[in-house]
Amino acid sequence: SAAQMCGFVRRRRKKDVWVFVWILVLGFSVGARRCLTGLHHSYSRYADELVTFGAFQKWFSAELVTLLKQMVVSLIEQQPAPLAVPQHLLSRFAEVIALDSSVVNLHRFLEGEYPATTKGKAATKLHAVINVFDATVKKVVFTGQRTADLAVHRRLGPWVAGRLLLFDLGYFHHSLFKRIDDNGGFFVCRLKRNANPLIVADHHQGAGRRRQLTGHKLRDVLDGLHRDIIDLTVEVKVKKRIYKGRRRTEAWQVRLLGQRRPDGSYFLYYTNVPAEALGGDDICAVYALRWQVELLFACLKGHLRLHHLASRRREVVEALLWAAVLAQLVSHRLYRWIRLLVPHQRHMPPRRFAHLFARVAAELLDLTIYPQTQRW
Repeated sequence: SAAQMCGFVRRRRKKDVWVFVWILVLGFSVGARRCLTGLHHSYSRYADELVTFGAFQKWFSAELVTLLKQMVVSLIEQQPAPLAVPQHLLSRFAEVIALDSSVVNLHRFLEGEYPATTKGKAATKLHAVINVFDATVKKVVFTGQRTADLAVHRRLGPWVAGRLLLFDLGYFHHSLFKRIDDNGGFFVCRLKRNANPLIVADHHQGAGRRRQLTGHKLRDVLDGLHRDIIDLTVEVKVKKRIYKGRRRTEAWQVRLLGQRRPDGSYFLYYTNVPAEALGGDDICAVYALRWQVELLFACLKGHLRLHHLASRRREVVEALLWAAVLAQLVSHRLYRWIRLLVPHQRHMPPRRFAHLFARVAAELLDLTIYPQTQRW
Protein backbone atom coordinates (compact mmCIF):
# COMPACT_ATOMS: atom_id res chain seq x y z
CA SER A 1 0.00 0.00 0.00
CA ALA A 2 0.97 3.67 -0.22
CA ALA A 3 1.50 3.79 3.57
CA GLN A 4 4.03 0.96 3.37
CA MET A 5 5.83 2.41 0.35
CA CYS A 6 6.45 5.75 2.06
CA GLY A 7 7.52 4.05 5.30
CA PHE A 8 4.60 5.15 7.47
CA VAL A 9 3.65 1.51 8.13
CA ARG A 10 6.33 -1.11 8.74
CA ARG A 11 4.37 -3.53 10.88
CA ARG A 12 0.64 -3.12 11.39
CA ARG A 13 0.44 -3.76 15.13
CA LYS A 14 -2.17 -1.36 16.57
CA LYS A 15 -2.05 1.23 13.79
CA ASP A 16 -5.21 1.30 11.68
CA VAL A 17 -4.14 3.52 8.79
CA TRP A 18 -7.62 3.73 7.24
CA VAL A 19 -9.19 5.04 10.45
CA PHE A 20 -6.24 7.29 11.27
CA VAL A 21 -6.20 9.07 7.90
CA TRP A 22 -9.95 9.63 7.88
CA ILE A 23 -9.75 11.00 11.42
CA LEU A 24 -7.21 13.55 10.18
CA VAL A 25 -9.32 14.46 7.15
CA LEU A 26 -12.77 14.67 8.75
CA GLY A 27 -11.87 15.06 12.42
CA PHE A 28 -11.56 18.84 12.21
CA SER A 29 -15.12 19.11 13.54
CA VAL A 30 -14.17 17.54 16.88
CA GLY A 31 -14.11 20.17 19.65
CA ALA A 32 -13.85 23.92 19.41
CA ARG A 33 -10.33 23.70 17.97
CA ARG A 34 -8.50 21.13 15.88
CA CYS A 35 -5.93 19.57 18.24
CA LEU A 36 -4.18 16.25 18.85
CA THR A 37 -6.21 15.54 21.98
CA GLY A 38 -9.49 15.68 20.07
CA LEU A 39 -8.10 13.62 17.21
CA HIS A 40 -6.81 11.02 19.69
CA HIS A 41 -10.25 10.78 21.30
CA SER A 42 -11.82 10.24 17.89
CA TYR A 43 -9.30 7.55 16.98
CA SER A 44 -9.93 5.79 20.31
CA ARG A 45 -13.65 5.79 19.52
CA TYR A 46 -13.34 4.25 16.05
CA ALA A 47 -10.27 2.00 16.26
CA ASP A 48 -10.48 -1.63 17.38
CA GLU A 49 -7.63 -1.25 19.88
CA LEU A 50 -6.83 1.60 22.25
CA VAL A 51 -3.61 3.55 21.74
CA THR A 52 -1.98 5.78 24.33
CA PHE A 53 -1.72 9.48 23.60
CA GLY A 54 2.10 9.25 23.56
CA ALA A 55 2.05 6.54 20.90
CA PHE A 56 -0.56 8.49 18.93
CA GLN A 57 1.71 11.55 18.88
CA LYS A 58 4.60 9.50 17.48
CA TRP A 59 2.52 8.62 14.43
CA PHE A 60 2.91 12.22 13.26
CA SER A 61 6.15 11.75 11.37
CA ALA A 62 7.84 12.78 8.14
CA GLU A 63 6.56 9.54 6.59
CA LEU A 64 2.97 10.51 7.44
CA VAL A 65 3.47 13.92 5.81
CA THR A 66 4.80 12.18 2.69
CA LEU A 67 1.76 9.88 2.62
CA LEU A 68 -0.70 12.78 2.91
CA LYS A 69 1.10 14.77 0.21
CA GLN A 70 0.96 11.75 -2.11
CA MET A 71 -2.76 11.44 -1.45
CA VAL A 72 -3.29 15.10 -2.31
CA VAL A 73 -1.35 14.75 -5.55
CA SER A 74 -3.25 11.58 -6.44
CA LEU A 75 -6.65 13.18 -5.84
CA ILE A 76 -5.71 16.25 -7.88
CA GLU A 77 -4.52 14.10 -10.78
CA GLN A 78 -7.68 11.98 -10.70
CA GLN A 79 -10.10 14.90 -10.70
CA PRO A 80 -12.56 14.70 -13.61
CA ALA A 81 -13.14 17.46 -16.13
CA PRO A 82 -15.20 20.51 -15.11
CA LEU A 83 -18.94 19.96 -14.95
CA ALA A 84 -19.64 22.88 -17.26
CA VAL A 85 -17.48 25.08 -19.48
CA PRO A 86 -18.70 28.68 -19.87
CA GLN A 87 -19.87 29.71 -23.30
CA HIS A 88 -19.33 32.90 -25.28
CA LEU A 89 -16.55 34.97 -23.66
CA LEU A 90 -14.43 32.18 -22.16
CA SER A 91 -15.28 29.32 -24.51
CA ARG A 92 -12.04 29.69 -26.50
CA PHE A 93 -9.88 28.82 -23.47
CA ALA A 94 -9.20 25.26 -22.38
CA GLU A 95 -9.15 26.45 -18.75
CA VAL A 96 -9.18 29.70 -16.81
CA ILE A 97 -6.56 29.41 -14.09
CA ALA A 98 -6.29 31.58 -10.96
CA LEU A 99 -3.12 31.69 -8.85
CA ASP A 100 -2.75 33.20 -5.40
CA SER A 101 -1.40 32.58 -1.90
CA SER A 102 -2.56 32.92 1.70
CA VAL A 103 -0.58 33.12 4.95
CA VAL A 104 -1.16 30.77 7.90
CA ASN A 105 0.46 31.66 11.23
CA LEU A 106 2.39 28.93 13.06
CA HIS A 107 3.95 28.44 16.49
CA ARG A 108 6.97 30.70 16.90
CA PHE A 109 9.22 27.68 17.58
CA LEU A 110 8.93 26.83 13.87
CA GLU A 111 10.61 30.06 12.75
CA GLY A 112 13.66 28.15 11.52
CA GLU A 113 11.63 26.00 9.10
CA TYR A 114 8.91 28.55 8.23
CA PRO A 115 10.25 32.09 8.79
CA ALA A 116 7.65 34.85 8.82
CA THR A 117 8.18 38.36 7.53
CA THR A 118 8.18 39.51 11.16
CA LYS A 119 11.28 38.47 13.10
CA GLY A 120 10.60 36.05 15.92
CA LYS A 121 7.44 34.63 14.36
CA ALA A 122 6.67 31.71 12.06
CA ALA A 123 4.20 31.41 9.22
CA THR A 124 3.62 29.29 6.16
CA LYS A 125 2.26 30.44 2.84
CA LEU A 126 -0.26 28.31 0.98
CA HIS A 127 0.10 28.67 -2.80
CA ALA A 128 -2.88 27.42 -4.78
CA VAL A 129 -3.72 27.06 -8.47
CA ILE A 130 -7.37 26.45 -9.36
CA ASN A 131 -9.56 26.20 -12.44
CA VAL A 132 -12.20 28.86 -11.92
CA PHE A 133 -14.74 27.07 -14.14
CA ASP A 134 -15.70 24.92 -11.14
CA ALA A 135 -13.06 25.74 -8.46
CA THR A 136 -11.09 22.55 -9.21
CA VAL A 137 -7.72 22.58 -7.41
CA LYS A 138 -4.82 22.08 -9.82
CA LYS A 139 -1.82 22.51 -7.52
CA VAL A 140 -1.06 23.17 -3.85
CA VAL A 141 2.33 24.15 -2.35
CA PHE A 142 3.35 25.16 1.19
CA THR A 143 6.39 27.41 1.71
CA GLY A 144 7.70 29.87 4.28
CA GLN A 145 5.98 33.25 4.33
CA ARG A 146 9.08 34.96 2.97
CA THR A 147 9.00 32.93 -0.24
CA ALA A 148 7.84 35.17 -3.07
CA ASP A 149 4.72 34.12 -4.96
CA LEU A 150 6.57 34.45 -8.25
CA ALA A 151 9.30 32.03 -7.15
CA VAL A 152 6.81 29.16 -6.79
CA HIS A 153 5.35 29.46 -10.30
CA ARG A 154 8.33 30.90 -12.17
CA ARG A 155 8.81 27.83 -14.37
CA LEU A 156 5.65 27.87 -16.42
CA GLY A 157 5.98 25.67 -19.48
CA PRO A 158 4.03 24.21 -22.41
CA TRP A 159 1.09 23.20 -20.19
CA VAL A 160 -0.20 26.81 -20.30
CA ALA A 161 -1.03 26.55 -24.02
CA GLY A 162 -4.66 27.50 -24.65
CA ARG A 163 -5.22 28.46 -21.01
CA LEU A 164 -5.96 31.87 -19.50
CA LEU A 165 -4.03 32.65 -16.30
CA LEU A 166 -5.23 35.33 -13.87
CA PHE A 167 -2.52 36.95 -11.73
CA ASP A 168 -2.41 39.28 -8.78
CA LEU A 169 0.37 41.85 -8.31
CA GLY A 170 2.51 39.29 -6.48
CA TYR A 171 3.19 37.62 -9.85
CA PHE A 172 3.82 40.79 -11.83
CA HIS A 173 6.93 40.18 -13.93
CA HIS A 174 7.45 40.84 -17.63
CA SER A 175 9.58 37.73 -18.12
CA LEU A 176 6.78 35.56 -16.74
CA PHE A 177 4.23 37.15 -19.08
CA LYS A 178 6.45 36.69 -22.11
CA ARG A 179 7.11 33.05 -21.23
CA ILE A 180 3.36 32.41 -21.12
CA ASP A 181 2.96 34.13 -24.47
CA ASP A 182 5.83 32.14 -26.00
CA ASN A 183 4.17 28.88 -24.87
CA GLY A 184 0.81 29.73 -26.43
CA GLY A 185 -0.93 30.70 -23.21
CA PHE A 186 -2.87 33.81 -22.21
CA PHE A 187 -2.78 35.98 -19.11
CA VAL A 188 -4.46 38.90 -17.36
CA CYS A 189 -2.64 40.74 -14.58
CA ARG A 190 -3.21 44.01 -12.76
CA LEU A 191 -0.75 46.79 -13.52
CA LYS A 192 1.62 47.96 -10.80
CA ARG A 193 1.39 51.58 -9.72
CA ASN A 194 5.00 52.26 -10.69
CA ALA A 195 4.71 50.60 -14.12
CA ASN A 196 5.15 53.22 -16.83
CA PRO A 197 5.32 51.55 -20.26
CA LEU A 198 5.77 53.31 -23.60
CA ILE A 199 2.59 53.56 -25.70
CA VAL A 200 3.16 52.36 -29.25
CA ALA A 201 -0.47 52.06 -30.48
CA ASP A 202 -3.87 53.41 -29.49
CA HIS A 203 -6.92 51.28 -30.35
CA HIS A 204 -9.57 53.69 -29.07
CA GLN A 205 -12.73 53.53 -31.22
CA GLY A 206 -14.91 56.16 -29.54
CA ALA A 207 -16.39 59.19 -31.27
CA GLY A 208 -14.76 62.62 -31.25
CA ARG A 209 -11.22 63.85 -31.52
CA ARG A 210 -8.58 61.54 -30.19
CA ARG A 211 -5.78 62.67 -27.98
CA GLN A 212 -2.41 61.64 -29.39
CA LEU A 213 -1.01 59.00 -27.02
CA THR A 214 1.48 57.15 -29.20
CA GLY A 215 5.06 57.82 -28.22
CA HIS A 216 4.21 58.94 -24.68
CA LYS A 217 4.69 57.16 -21.36
CA LEU A 218 1.47 55.90 -19.79
CA ARG A 219 1.72 57.89 -16.55
CA ASP A 220 2.37 61.11 -18.45
CA VAL A 221 -1.03 61.00 -20.17
CA LEU A 222 -3.21 58.90 -17.87
CA ASP A 223 -4.47 61.72 -15.64
CA GLY A 224 -5.74 63.66 -18.63
CA LEU A 225 -7.80 60.84 -20.13
CA HIS A 226 -11.59 60.77 -19.85
CA ARG A 227 -12.36 57.58 -21.77
CA ASP A 228 -14.50 54.85 -20.29
CA ILE A 229 -12.27 52.21 -21.90
CA ILE A 230 -8.51 52.30 -22.53
CA ASP A 231 -7.15 49.87 -25.14
CA LEU A 232 -3.47 50.33 -25.95
CA THR A 233 -0.43 48.45 -27.14
CA VAL A 234 2.58 49.27 -24.99
CA GLU A 235 6.25 48.37 -25.09
CA VAL A 236 8.05 46.98 -22.04
CA LYS A 237 11.56 45.76 -21.31
CA VAL A 238 11.97 42.05 -20.64
CA LYS A 239 15.06 40.79 -18.85
CA LYS A 240 16.73 37.82 -20.52
CA ARG A 241 18.83 35.14 -18.89
CA ILE A 242 22.36 35.95 -17.79
CA TYR A 243 24.82 35.03 -20.53
CA LYS A 244 28.60 35.34 -20.05
CA GLY A 245 28.07 37.35 -16.92
CA ARG A 246 25.73 39.90 -18.53
CA ARG A 247 21.96 40.24 -18.40
CA ARG A 248 20.42 41.72 -21.53
CA THR A 249 16.94 43.09 -22.12
CA GLU A 250 14.66 43.02 -25.12
CA ALA A 251 11.65 45.09 -26.11
CA TRP A 252 8.29 43.31 -26.04
CA GLN A 253 4.84 44.60 -26.90
CA VAL A 254 1.78 43.75 -24.82
CA ARG A 255 -1.83 44.87 -24.66
CA LEU A 256 -2.94 47.25 -21.92
CA LEU A 257 -6.63 47.49 -21.02
CA GLY A 258 -8.36 49.80 -18.58
CA GLN A 259 -11.84 50.56 -17.27
CA ARG A 260 -12.71 53.89 -15.71
CA ARG A 261 -13.75 53.99 -12.04
CA PRO A 262 -16.51 56.32 -10.78
CA ASP A 263 -13.83 58.56 -9.21
CA GLY A 264 -12.11 59.03 -12.58
CA SER A 265 -9.16 56.69 -11.99
CA TYR A 266 -8.69 53.43 -13.91
CA PHE A 267 -8.48 49.71 -13.35
CA LEU A 268 -5.45 48.82 -15.51
CA TYR A 269 -4.40 45.37 -16.73
CA TYR A 270 -1.77 43.73 -18.92
CA THR A 271 -3.00 40.96 -21.21
CA ASN A 272 -2.10 39.19 -24.44
CA VAL A 273 -5.69 38.11 -25.19
CA PRO A 274 -6.62 39.51 -28.64
CA ALA A 275 -9.32 42.17 -28.98
CA GLU A 276 -11.77 39.84 -30.74
CA ALA A 277 -11.71 37.52 -27.72
CA LEU A 278 -11.68 40.08 -24.90
CA GLY A 279 -13.09 43.58 -25.14
CA GLY A 280 -12.12 46.41 -22.85
CA ASP A 281 -15.54 46.43 -21.22
CA ASP A 282 -15.14 42.74 -20.24
CA ILE A 283 -11.72 42.91 -18.62
CA CYS A 284 -12.90 43.63 -15.06
CA ALA A 285 -15.50 40.86 -15.17
CA VAL A 286 -12.92 38.33 -16.36
CA TYR A 287 -10.35 39.36 -13.77
CA ALA A 288 -13.00 39.13 -11.03
CA LEU A 289 -13.04 35.35 -11.61
CA ARG A 290 -9.75 35.27 -9.71
CA TRP A 291 -11.90 35.65 -6.59
CA GLN A 292 -12.55 31.90 -6.75
CA VAL A 293 -9.13 31.21 -5.27
CA GLU A 294 -9.87 33.63 -2.42
CA LEU A 295 -13.04 31.63 -1.71
CA LEU A 296 -10.89 28.49 -1.52
CA PHE A 297 -8.73 30.08 1.19
CA ALA A 298 -11.83 31.29 3.02
CA CYS A 299 -13.26 27.76 3.08
CA LEU A 300 -9.98 26.23 4.26
CA LYS A 301 -9.63 28.68 7.12
CA GLY A 302 -13.23 29.38 7.98
CA HIS A 303 -14.79 25.92 7.67
CA LEU A 304 -11.94 23.37 7.63
CA ARG A 305 -9.87 25.06 10.38
CA LEU A 306 -6.64 25.19 8.43
CA HIS A 307 -5.28 27.83 10.83
CA HIS A 308 -5.76 25.69 13.98
CA LEU A 309 -2.08 24.75 14.32
CA ALA A 310 -1.04 25.23 17.93
CA SER A 311 1.65 22.51 17.89
CA ARG A 312 5.35 23.34 17.88
CA ARG A 313 6.32 20.10 16.10
CA ARG A 314 6.95 20.47 12.39
CA GLU A 315 5.60 17.00 11.50
CA VAL A 316 2.32 17.62 13.32
CA VAL A 317 1.81 21.00 11.68
CA GLU A 318 2.60 19.74 8.18
CA ALA A 319 0.34 16.71 8.60
CA LEU A 320 -2.58 18.89 9.70
CA LEU A 321 -1.97 21.30 6.81
CA TRP A 322 -2.12 18.53 4.21
CA ALA A 323 -5.07 16.91 6.00
CA ALA A 324 -7.02 20.18 5.63
CA VAL A 325 -6.25 20.22 1.90
CA LEU A 326 -7.44 16.62 1.64
CA ALA A 327 -10.67 17.63 3.40
CA GLN A 328 -11.17 20.38 0.82
CA LEU A 329 -10.64 17.94 -2.04
CA VAL A 330 -13.09 15.46 -0.50
CA SER A 331 -15.64 18.25 -0.02
CA HIS A 332 -15.28 19.36 -3.63
CA ARG A 333 -15.62 15.80 -4.93
CA LEU A 334 -18.80 15.34 -2.88
CA TYR A 335 -20.12 18.67 -4.18
CA ARG A 336 -19.62 17.46 -7.77
CA TRP A 337 -21.53 14.24 -7.12
CA ILE A 338 -24.44 16.12 -5.58
CA ARG A 339 -24.56 18.55 -8.51
CA LEU A 340 -24.85 15.60 -10.90
CA LEU A 341 -27.75 14.15 -8.90
CA VAL A 342 -29.69 17.31 -8.07
CA PRO A 343 -31.61 19.30 -10.73
CA HIS A 344 -29.77 22.39 -11.95
CA GLN A 345 -32.25 24.89 -10.54
CA ARG A 346 -31.57 23.60 -7.01
CA HIS A 347 -27.79 23.87 -7.01
CA MET A 348 -26.22 25.11 -3.79
CA PRO A 349 -23.49 27.78 -3.94
CA PRO A 350 -20.03 26.25 -3.26
CA ARG A 351 -19.35 28.32 -0.14
CA ARG A 352 -22.70 27.39 1.42
CA PHE A 353 -21.96 23.75 0.65
CA ALA A 354 -18.55 24.08 2.37
CA HIS A 355 -20.35 25.34 5.48
CA LEU A 356 -22.75 22.39 5.33
CA PHE A 357 -19.87 19.95 4.80
CA ALA A 358 -18.16 21.25 7.95
CA ARG A 359 -21.37 20.84 9.95
CA VAL A 360 -21.92 17.21 8.94
CA ALA A 361 -18.24 16.13 8.92
CA ALA A 362 -18.74 14.01 12.07
CA GLU A 363 -21.66 12.17 10.46
CA LEU A 364 -19.62 11.64 7.30
CA LEU A 365 -16.84 10.21 9.45
CA ASP A 366 -19.31 7.69 10.89
CA LEU A 367 -20.55 6.70 7.45
CA THR A 368 -16.98 6.30 6.17
CA ILE A 369 -15.46 4.31 9.02
CA TYR A 370 -18.30 2.18 10.41
CA PRO A 371 -18.52 -0.11 7.35
CA GLN A 372 -14.79 -0.76 7.68
CA THR A 373 -14.98 -1.58 11.39
CA GLN A 374 -18.25 -3.54 10.93
CA ARG A 375 -20.08 -1.66 13.67
CA TRP A 376 -23.43 -1.03 12.01
